[in-house]
This record gives sequence, C-alpha cells and structure tokens, in this order.
Amino acid sequence: MSCWSNEESLSFLEHYQMEPCIWNPKDANHKDKKKQADAWIRLAELTGRPVKEIKNKKEILMTTFRKHLKKKKRESMRSGAGMFLRYIYNYFDSLLSKV
Repeated sequence: MSCWSNEESLSFLEHYQMEPCIWNPKDANHKDKKKQADAWIRLAELTGRPVKEIKNKKEILMTTFRKHLKKKKRESMRSGAGMFLRYIYNYFDSLLSKV
C-alpha cells in the first residue's frame, strides 16, 4: 500500500461521503451488495487506487478516528477537566452529520 497525502485522504473522504449506500444504514441501497460493490469501484476509479486499498484506507481512518475520540473523551472525564470538550477529527468532520 502506498502512502496517502492529507489531500488525497480528504479527497477520498469527500468522494466516500457521496456514496451513502456504503456508509449510511438508512440508505435504500445499503443492503444491496451489487450497488455497494459498484460504489467502491467508482471510488477506486476516482482515487486511482485499487478497491482493496481504499477499503483498507477507510478502516485505517475509522480506527484512527475512534482512538482519538476515545482519548479525548477520557481526557475530558478526568478531575479538573471541566465541561466535556467536543473533539472532532478533522478528516471526519463532514461525516458526522445526522444519518
């Protein structure tokens, strides 16, 4: 797997967001495996990378997001931390809209 620049990661997330059948369980096509596969192929064409690599990149970004969110929640709960500080990982800011 090759390295991804920040710009490439952000571009991938923008394109990923435009394919709700992959990530939105409320989307009518979310359970349609053919439509999901087609969406991944479109993303691969837009990014110029293989489907396997972009699926792996999505998992890496989600894992990183979860770790950062968990860390920020844990830090906000310690004594003297004050009010809960809402932390949003920059790459996922646009994906945190209501689903």
